[in-house]
Amino acid sequence: MLDFAAPETVRGTLEYLESRFGIARERFDAFTFFESGSAVWIFAASPHAAELGALKLEAAGVPLIRRKKRGLKPTTAGLRIVGHWATRNVIDLGADDAVSFLSRRTIAGRYETDGGFVIVRAGGEVLGCGLVSAKGLESQIPADLALAEAPEP
Repeated sequence: MLDFAAPETVRGTLEYLESRFGIARERFDAFTFFESGSAVWIFAASPHAAELGALKLEAAGVPLIRRKKRGLKPTTAGLRIVGHWATRNVIDLGADDAVSFLSRRTIAGRYETDGGFVIVRAGGEVLGCGLVSAKGLESQIPADLALAEAPEP
């Protein structure tokens, strides 16, 4: 069931996005936050948002963050909305690597980030969430959003 996010949930989410990606908290003034299970959702702020609390909703808006055992993980859908505001832990890919990333492949190499979850862009557009590890850049694109049978570069 979807409920309005508790103030401490909103505060923790905004602190994470600001410290990890450099997205200023003020950017989220135009959003209402909900939570359901392990997910924090964003919904465009509206004078009618309070009416949603009376409904038994399973979803409203876009999932922004999922709480995992090892911490917070941004969602691809959420990053496609707010990721263009990021000032750090962002990787810009060329066309061939973008195809690989969208095909859920790991791209070997070293990246100038803090490691962990990153925002991946190509041509100025946010593609989604990636994970920088010892293997390289691991795509976190959901299977249902991945390119189908893309050719090897």
